[in-house]
Amino acid sequence: MNKEEIKTKLKKELKNTENSLVSLCSGLIGIENENPPGDMMDIAGYIKDYLNKYGCKYKSYEKERGRVNLVADLGASEHPHLVWNGHMDVVPAGDKSRWTFDPYGGLVKDGYIHGRGASDMKCGLGAMIHAFTTVKRLDIDLQGSLTLMVVPDEETGSRFGTRYLLEEDIVGGDACIVGEPTGLDLVEIGQKGSVGGLIKVEGSPIHASLSPIKGDSAILKMCRVLPEILKIHEVEFRTPKDIEDIVEGNRKLYRELEGEGVERMLNHASVNFGVIKGGTKSNVVPEYCECTLDMRIPIGADNVKIQEMVRKAVRDSGVDGVTLEIRGRNAFYFSPEESITKTVGDTVRDVLGRDPRLFIQWACSDVSAFYAKGIPTIQYGPHGLGIHGYDERAKVNTVVTAAAVYALSAVDFLGRG
Repeated sequence: MNKEEIKTKLKKELKNTENSLVSLCSGLIGIENENPPGDMMDIAGYIKDYLNKYGCKYKSYEKERGRVNLVADLGASEHPHLVWNGHMDVVPAGDKSRWTFDPYGGLVKDGYIHGRGASDMKCGLGAMIHAFTTVKRLDIDLQGSLTLMVVPDEETGSRFGTRYLLEEDIVGGDACIVGEPTGLDLVEIGQKGSVGGLIKVEGSPIHASLSPIKGDSAILKMCRVLPEILKIHEVEFRTPKDIEDIVEGNRKLYRELEGEGVERMLNHASVNFGVIKGGTKSNVVPEYCECTLDMRIPIGADNVKIQEMVRKAVRDSGVDGVTLEIRGRNAFYFSPEESITKTVGDTVRDVLGRDPRLFIQWACSDVSAFYAKGIPTIQYGPHGLGIHGYDERAKVNTVVTAAAVYALSAVDFLGRG
């Protein structure tokens, strides 16, 4: 059987088992495994049972109890080696009364799979698991090896999951697909970097009846610091020449996905003050205030220089008693000429009947851990609505299509014996 015959067989089988895929995704969503707190025992057990059902061998790893990693392998030889990566954990559902449906009901209705994690990323994970077991069931003869990497803590930094498995050399590879949501015709090749940390301001307390004549309010001082840091958003950074065309093409795409003006984020840093705390009592001038800082920096920006810009902004504010805890990492991208990028792009073209678009993400994911290890990686997965918000859902047909792209890309990338 040649490669095209194998792909035709895979397409037919995936079409015939669409209901099984939807049921798998619904079952994954039905398990409440918010992170924090981050215990993945129940959902990992569900996935183990599913892999066992189809005779897939796997190993389980826990750097910390409850933070379960599952690693399953197929194939006859070490190279080429393709990795599929997906995370089990989800962000908290928040106020459940504000959901139209049970966030952990796994409801399938009106062409959507509903619930927390449907988009980020239990449906992408389900599509990968289903594609993996389908390759196993059909006994596809892979020339290299395929690894399914299911991790527990992408939403909280991956130190117990992807980063742990890569840093300990438990998993390696020649290329990787991360199944985070992108949209079916989007192949993500790069992500923004980040600068963030904690801003702390000290003041002098006194009875509130003497404010603002007496005392030194840490909160008022913080209010002078933050606008200076916000000015960094006005700085425009230069895009590297080899991806200028991709970034320029992404301007229209950003507007399509997130609305007018968002394209600015392609060459400007975002600035967000997410959590602010200060004071001890309403009738006491606050002696302390702290605020979290989260900045996503574009390709072409240096995180060390931006950290210095933050320090300069604090100095320019003229406020004393300020300390910073700050760290960062640079944005990154993989060459559009990488084999995995071309393979997935060709598969998308075959499955959808239209050309894929290369994409630079405004957020970040476990792709950065693979970049640190020098493993060419793209991000591709079914996109839905309500990511990290209320009424999260993913379209059934996008999940089905993603599973086909995963399976067919593996055949093309790995070939057959």
